[in-house]
Amino acid sequence: MCLQNAGIVIVGLLCDDSTKLAHVKPIVVNLVQDKSWRVRYMSAVKIVEIQQAFGTKIGIEEIVAWYTGLLKDCEGEVRDAAAEKLQSFCAALTEEGRQKGIIEEILPVIRPLTTDANQHVKIALAQVVMGLAPLLGNQSTIEHLLPIFLSMLRDDTPEVRLNIISSLEKVSDVIGADELQYSLLPAIIDLAQDGKWRVRLAIVEYMPLLAKQLGQKFFDEKLLKLCMNWLTDHGRCWRTDCQRRNDLMI
Repeated sequence: MCLQNAGIVIVGLLCDDSTKLAHVKPIVVNLVQDKSWRVRYMSAVKIVEIQQAFGTKIGIEEIVAWYTGLLKDCEGEVRDAAAEKLQSFCAALTEEGRQKGIIEEILPVIRPLTTDANQHVKIALAQVVMGLAPLLGNQSTIEHLLPIFLSMLRDDTPEVRLNIISSLEKVSDVIGADELQYSLLPAIIDLAQDGKWRVRLAIVEYMPLLAKQLGQKFFDEKLLKLCMNWLTDHGRCWRTDCQRRNDLMI
């Protein structure tokens, strides 16, 4: 494995030498498809470095194919490592062709991962998937990402719900208040009564931003009563944080 890892490092050292990179490329292809899952795992960990080393010297279709292959790996540890790199990998794609690559090649692979049997894969994905919204913009986020977000907001694993909630600002800034009210708000209200206090607390921490985006009138009509109910929650630390957040919204 040390030799294979060294091969990945060498790619970075050769990033300014197109001729040598061309010779190294077949080695990298072998690494991302290696029989040893540990080698494929290291390839997933280093995929953004590999991507940056090759830069525009290989086509976007090829580097995306390497990455999606790791996302579909039979080993959960490899899928987990690849999922962690989703936002940084997509952000590093060349702007020309990036949206097409994400929508047509990456998201079809991401969707099955939202129900992956390995909860660590789902947790890793939930930490970063919201970061695709600024890369795709309003319409593509609404059409392609919102269904993923809504599905993960209702996942059985509390850490998945928590990670999505903790990143809601990234998507709400992109989709705007109207779509926020229509699509995300019902799920947010449901999660405000979640059985896990950390999930409820994450919703509380998001409330000042939500109030700002939705406007005073809508907030008073739809959410104020909910916020007041939080003050009767059983946990002392919870009530203290609710009071602090409510003060920010007044």
